[in-house]
Amino acid sequence: MEKEARLTSNHDSEPLDWGRRAPGEHLGDYVLEDVIGSGEVGTVFRVTRQSDGRTFALKLMRPALAEDPLIEQRFQREATVSARLQHPYAVRIRDLGRHDGCPYIVMDLAPGQPLDKVLADLGGPMPLPRVLPILWALADVLAAAHEQGIVHRDLNPADILVASTPHGERVTVVDFGLAFLAEPDTEDVGRLTAPGLTAGTPGYSAPEQIRGLAVTQATDVYALGAVAYRLLTGRPPFDAPNPTDLANQHLFLTPSAPSLHGGPSIACLDPLVLEMLAKRTDARPTADDVRDRLDDVACDLRIAMPGPPPPRRPTLHG
Repeated sequence: MEKEARLTSNHDSEPLDWGRRAPGEHLGDYVLEDVIGSGEVGTVFRVTRQSDGRTFALKLMRPALAEDPLIEQRFQREATVSARLQHPYAVRIRDLGRHDGCPYIVMDLAPGQPLDKVLADLGGPMPLPRVLPILWALADVLAAAHEQGIVHRDLNPADILVASTPHGERVTVVDFGLAFLAEPDTEDVGRLTAPGLTAGTPGYSAPEQIRGLAVTQATDVYALGAVAYRLLTGRPPFDAPNPTDLANQHLFLTPSAPSLHGGPSIACLDPLVLEMLAKRTDARPTADDVRDRLDDVACDLRIAMPGPPPPRRPTLHG
């Protein structure tokens, strides 16, 4: 039976027809297996590489967007950004290609469950000994990205995979699709957000992002603070019945201390999380600072941390 991937977009209220994709269809050297995810820019398929039988994830751009050179440029840069990052906590890009005029990116099929599903299954706060290593890993990958001028700008639990390993939980950030290189001569290219495509995820977007102002490394730290708040308390820092009210809360309200919802055992992280959620960008710590302060807390509580990951050399066509 043929499978058809469908999703909705801000561009229209009707489901978008990705075309009939039958199992066994070829996209270059890759054989389609099934749909594993979708978003506003692209949909993700599980594929098998015919030449060696290995399984990967393939993100194919939505046909209606492939005609827009600005959006295609942003999509293609996902591969460049991920390859430049060279970090084992970020998904690895393997190949680039086109199918029926639509560009696609082939990446490792990272193990684990999305963090938002883990939190939904948990139904409440995550224990502190589990939270600290996850936050440390996220701060580490952001610090490495920021060192190279890369800003993610859409960090949220849906794009964070968590997998159990013999050495503890492994974290992988699976989508740098909204990332841009924060270089002085690339302002036009850096703000690749087209009409109808929102930058960032509601609930994790920083005030400057909501206002449409410059997105910086501090924007990622704000998102990490929102992720930390949800992990520690089982709830986001702000909640509202509609996007406008939610945006206003991020813009104007000060979040309550996490320990008021997660209990006194997490009070040691109250100052750090609240600083990460500061309205002013210059009042937030850097990702490096966040990682170092998490190390200090873990040392005081005698909680083991992941430690620096080994270097990895990314390659296309690997």
